[in-house]
Amino acid sequence: MLLWAVNFRYPVAPLGRVIYPLAALFLIFAALSPSQIAPEKSSDPWLQVHIIISILSAGLLTLAAVQAIALMAQDRFLHHRGAAGWVAALPPLQTMERLLFVSI
Repeated sequence: MLLWAVNFRYPVAPLGRVIYPLAALFLIFAALSPSQIAPEKSSDPWLQVHIIISILSAGLLTLAAVQAIALMAQDRFLHHRGAAGWVAALPPLQTMERLLFVSI
């Protein structure tokens, strides 16, 4: 969902080719392996705000990590083999670098 929201401001939609299958894989894994530990309910709203902010920041850093890997692959393909496949669908290298610095 964070990738979808960020896409309104920056052209990061091609990262969905990596993010969405990984998210589906982790979602299936989480559904098939339920936890025996029940989450503790808290009545403190600031704790809930803290948890939401921490989950969003972890998601944003994960998007930045995936974008860094895509940028590395794009750079490697452009220097050695030429752009092909999913690398050709990514935005230009300079745009990818700028988006990476913005997301970090």
